[in-house]
Amino acid sequence: MFTTRDRPLPRRHAPAAAGLSTASASPDRPTRLEQCSSTAYPGPEPEISVVVATYERSSVWPELISALEAQTLSPARFEVVVIDDASRDDTWEALQKIAARTSLRLQCLRAEVNVGSGAARTCGLDRCRAPVVAFTDD
Repeated sequence: MFTTRDRPLPRRHAPAAAGLSTASASPDRPTRLEQCSSTAYPGPEPEISVVVATYERSSVWPELISALEAQTLSPARFEVVVIDDASRDDTWEALQKIAARTSLRLQCLRAEVNVGSGAARTCGLDRCRAPVVAFTDD
């Protein structure tokens, strides 16, 4: 459920997303998510969540993370939620290495089966903690 400072707003999209621990391309094809995160999130809740769905794009992650780390907005004010949509290359391993060393509030999730970019983004949206959400490509 989305929230604003005043009231909750109902989520009206992607009924295939099944809560915080699963995402599905169809109701009969659920998938579990594996997770890795950067260090504990000190300080206040983030103001902005950035969601990135990825599939077999390990080569772009160092540059993307560098760009996010270079933002003028303090890393304490935003979080990054990445969904690896069951990549068959080394994307998941690359994300785990980045999560271990970045100063960003980074949450990485990996679907066991490919669910498609829409369901992957929805799963990322379900994990967001900030009232404002932005989506970006990898």
